[in-house]
Amino acid sequence: YNIHRGIFVEAAVDPSTHVSEVKMALKKAGDPDSLIEGVVAAIPVPEGGEAVRGFLNKLRANGKLPKALKGGRVVLFGAEKDVMLSQKYTSGLEEPQAHG
Repeated sequence: YNIHRGIFVEAAVDPSTHVSEVKMALKKAGDPDSLIEGVVAAIPVPEGGEAVRGFLNKLRANGKLPKALKGGRVVLFGAEKDVMLSQKYTSGLEEPQAHG
């Protein structure tokens, strides 16, 4: 295989490590010698829009989200079966759109 660049998909299941893991990956994405070109972060969608906004604000530099942040994922392991049907979840899904 001749791989030149890749996307880091945040895999930490423990929410207490999400911010530190994504910051580490974003730092590597900024290094021209790194294979990491972009990052997909574990975003706290089930916790609602306010939690997502707070998470994204922790990643901002000079008021802007990093260009290397390419998307988000939701870890639903251990979540209630109907978590995706709640208004809180919906507001969590809608929040990233407001931030580009």
